[in-house]
Amino acid sequence: MRHTTTNVGSSRIEDLKLHSFFDFDVGGPTSYKDDIGVYDPERGVIMAYDATKLSVAMTSRPHPDRWEISTPLKLKVTPIRRDLKNNLELGPKDIATGLQWNLGSIELGESKSVDIVLVASVSQDETSSLLENAWSLVARKIR
Repeated sequence: MRHTTTNVGSSRIEDLKLHSFFDFDVGGPTSYKDDIGVYDPERGVIMAYDATKLSVAMTSRPHPDRWEISTPLKLKVTPIRRDLKNNLELGPKDIATGLQWNLGSIELGESKSVDIVLVASVSQDETSSLLENAWSLVARKIR
């Protein structure tokens, strides 16, 4: 996925934040209460998995500035709480994941983009290795 924000307004955009939230429900509705979420700050990867060995991972370029793993109804931003919490792990329970990019100011006519890849597999190791393959596809398919 590529998210691009272009300032087509009449004034500079100040302190733009982009958020992406996912509730993966790994293993489907019969087992979503056993999901575990983990964020790796060195790699900028958020992963969700459960006892079924299914796993899903998401990362971006640039890496997110903030992240959060929470219960689905508590994962939100408000005008007062605009930043995610940067916790590294939660579960097993029903979880949702969030990533945040602090894009800053955008001048008139300027654009800023974030590329996001999402992969899923039947093992955490395979899911991690698929992330690099996903970036090579992005390089070939998205111009």
